[in-house]
Amino acid sequence: MRIRLERPTRIPPERLFEWWTDFKDGAEDHAFLIKPGERAPGDAGRRVLSRSDTKVEIEDRGRFLGLPLRERYNVCLHPERNEVLLYGENNFSRFSASYRFEDGKAVLDATVAPRTLLVPLDRPMEPVVRRFLARDLEGHLGDAERDLATPP
Repeated sequence: MRIRLERPTRIPPERLFEWWTDFKDGAEDHAFLIKPGERAPGDAGRRVLSRSDTKVEIEDRGRFLGLPLRERYNVCLHPERNEVLLYGENNFSRFSASYRFEDGKAVLDATVAPRTLLVPLDRPMEPVVRRFLARDLEGHLGDAERDLATPP
């Protein structure tokens, strides 16, 4: 399935790219997925496995629809285009995504291919995956606006 999302943002593209690609270990990266007053599940978090100027390898752990989720992916950085490319897989799917930051908007183009037994669920799962990606994009944009609104 292919999903395209566009969201408005007041953050200049270069600043948003810099914020988006400041990968760190820990659970804070997806804090917006945790309800106020709750703690992150003990198995949630991120590990940066390797990093260079143009490529980062990451492993994320969390939950999707209440089930354990483990993702491993490569991130290719293109600062000249304010673009971040992801290629990876998790327990449910293989995926690729492009995040582009333009004047006034963030654009996500994602391709998600279910793995083996889940292939028949591709079409029925599209609204769920779309909502998850929208929540993820909007959560990151909200965090970026909050973080970049306060001077360093």
